[in-house]
Amino acid sequence: MNVPTQAVLLAVCSSLAAIVSGGHLAGFANVVVLGIGIAVWLGFAAAYRWRAKGRQDDERRRFDRRAACFGVLGYGVPLAVSLVLWLTPGFDGVLVHTAAGAFCAVLLTVLWGAMLTSSMVDWYYILPLVFGLIGPPIWMTDAEAARVGRGELGDTRRRRIAQVWIFHRGVCEILVFSCVAFFLAVVLVAAGNALASDPTLPTAFEALGGAGAAVSVLGYAGPRVGGGLRFMLSTTVGLGEWVQRTHEETGLITADGLIVDVSIEPGVKIIQRDGTRKFAALAETERLHPIDRPDDVDSAWCSEAVHDHLGRDPKPPRAVRETLRPPGEPAPAEVG
Repeated sequence: MNVPTQAVLLAVCSSLAAIVSGGHLAGFANVVVLGIGIAVWLGFAAAYRWRAKGRQDDERRRFDRRAACFGVLGYGVPLAVSLVLWLTPGFDGVLVHTAAGAFCAVLLTVLWGAMLTSSMVDWYYILPLVFGLIGPPIWMTDAEAARVGRGELGDTRRRRIAQVWIFHRGVCEILVFSCVAFFLAVVLVAAGNALASDPTLPTAFEALGGAGAAVSVLGYAGPRVGGGLRFMLSTTVGLGEWVQRTHEETGLITADGLIVDVSIEPGVKIIQRDGTRKFAALAETERLHPIDRPDDVDSAWCSEAVHDHLGRDPKPPRAVRETLRPPGEPAPAEVG
């Protein structure tokens, strides 16, 4: 889900939920939640502007302005509404006037706020590192970066970028899944209380419904978060590294290419020399072996692969348009 969609959903859902349920109580909590998101956004944006100064092209500046506008929309609209509600103690919601209603309204703010904040970290920290707005681009070898005066990247830094990417995406997923579990639990308990004429039914709804929601959500999220934690603690690969994956039993090479992305699911994304994509789950990265980039793969091809997957916008992934440069053909102009 892209930044504009996340910003609109945060602005609309958070504002309407606080007005419909919770009112004053939801307003105060929303101000706190949105304040944390704004602090993270502006902190990363300020660091980006200082560290990447002079390296942005016109296209990147245009996208920066658009990201800033959607940040103002996504955080600013619900913050303004929440401030008004917070300063109106007598207003407790249009339809729902309970603390549970206010809690559910705040859950929606946390859910969409976590997603937008995670995307802002991507935009102002991860992607500038990937594309070379801060330091050398990830697809360059240390020798290539030194030739163009961009400094060294090194295996340690490549892996640290991948670990940070997984960390903030994992935090986002934990918040989102927790909000979903709490929301379902509140709804089920409310349904049980609606049948309060029989004391047995509310207890059944609360016990079975709440436990079922928790088991279902945590059962889905647990393996994903566990794989991300193992990757952060023990990964041996990083963004921009050329890797091979071997079959556990036969030892045959099943993937051979450039790492262009890491995510909680489906995991590590590899672009092979023929342009095909391979994935490795985070829990299986021990079978990925970093090797030197093949001599017949130049930096321009790697740049093409990274840009085609991530884009500068970032745009949706497209297939790699070109494969290897034919032998004897002059190398394209260096990118980045």
